[in-house]
Amino acid sequence: MQLIASALAQPTWVRNVRDVAGRGTEAWFASLPNLLEALRENWGLSSLAVRPGLTYGLILYAEHRGRPAILKIFAPGMPFAAEVAWYRAQAAGVPEVWGVDEARGAILLECVRPGTEVAELADDVANFTMAAAIRALGQARESDFPFKPVTELASALNTLDGRVPETLLTRACEIFRGRGEGDHVLHGDLHHHNVLLASEGSFRVIDPHGYRGPRAFEVGCLFHNPVGWRPANLSSALARRVDIMTSELPFTRDEILDWAFAYTLMSVAWSAEDGREIPPWDFEVARLLDRL
Repeated sequence: MQLIASALAQPTWVRNVRDVAGRGTEAWFASLPNLLEALRENWGLSSLAVRPGLTYGLILYAEHRGRPAILKIFAPGMPFAAEVAWYRAQAAGVPEVWGVDEARGAILLECVRPGTEVAELADDVANFTMAAAIRALGQARESDFPFKPVTELASALNTLDGRVPETLLTRACEIFRGRGEGDHVLHGDLHHHNVLLASEGSFRVIDPHGYRGPRAFEVGCLFHNPVGWRPANLSSALARRVDIMTSELPFTRDEILDWAFAYTLMSVAWSAEDGREIPPWDFEVARLLDRL
């Protein structure tokens, strides 16, 4: 099937599936033609096309009852159940869920139009929109799903032991210990590429990781994103973002600064896993946030 061939031609996606699915990877790849045909027939899909730039989920554009749709299929080991539970908990600001196939690990979603990433907007406009997205997600309903607590993420910081100043590492760990408790349903990866513009000035948040924790945690991902963001004066740009979030959100300035710093240093740790180099840009963001 040509659709599957076009997905398998995307090396980043193939590598990530292998990392997650392990020994089950080849069997899952082999099952995709039949799996995709079953989903197409059950949901009445047409005009299927694989989205370029796949990372983890297999994402296809489709038509569903005359409306543009997104079909997202998860390999074994990917957080399908957490993503479904996250969408079901949301009260505003997310695409409509048109179908869930638990046996096949698939979700059918509204395709957001025009779908422009907030990352493409001017920085202030983008960050006011991100603040609005955080407010919308703050309306999430309670969920019985066992989302992982954000405190578990702190273990990634161990990667940086002996590689960054101890004062930075200690502060990040203390933030997770002191501020990490909470029972709110969180996105967990809320950056400028995961918020899309919809009609009439609205937006939709996509691609959740799904965690539990304090609502202020969501701001953390904003400060080293979007990809390629390189302001002429980084310190001033970071301070401006802190000011926007402080004015627009029901969190204290200290909460925002703490999570901005801790999340950014955690992102540095993820990038430096397996002996890889510490990313200089992200580390500089963390260092400057520590001084604000």
